[in-house]
Amino acid sequence: MGHALIVGGTGMLSDVTVWLAKQGYSVSVIGRNKHRMDETIKKCPNSINHPILVDYSSLEELESKLRDAVMHFRDIELVVVWVHSYAEEAISILIATISEIARDYRLFHVLGSSADLQQWHRKLTDHQKYKYHQIQLGFIIDNERSRWLTNAEIASGVIEAITKQESVHIVGVTEPMNRKP
Repeated sequence: MGHALIVGGTGMLSDVTVWLAKQGYSVSVIGRNKHRMDETIKKCPNSINHPILVDYSSLEELESKLRDAVMHFRDIELVVVWVHSYAEEAISILIATISEIARDYRLFHVLGSSADLQQWHRKLTDHQKYKYHQIQLGFIIDNERSRWLTNAEIASGVIEAITKQESVHIVGVTEPMNRKP
């Protein structure tokens, strides 16, 4: 297996990080919380997890640390990105930096329930170096109540999306909007 990079892989995507490591990937994880990073590393077999401690909203530091990691791990073939809307610029830096070295990688972009998939698709599919996949997080309707997805449900949905390699994968439901929690 090659190398996988996960942005946000110590929080709600922690189980995805562990799953990828168990699949045989060498895994690099971008996260900002040292305690959660340490906990995620403990769960990974054979200590093949490569931590990149950085807050992705600090764009210059992100680019510097990412550049070092990409130069060291040139065989990146899978990227999973979860970036909050307050730091959307980080996605462009991630793609540009990774694309300088890696080629023919798969990019799985995790998006919130309100994200405009078509807008993101137009914005991120003009690159020739990667195949773009979208994973939209929705919500669950239980009987008459609705609720947000749990971290376990999110991770399971992301793993399913990676396995199926669909261009768009919805975790939970996104309609009807008036049932959104």
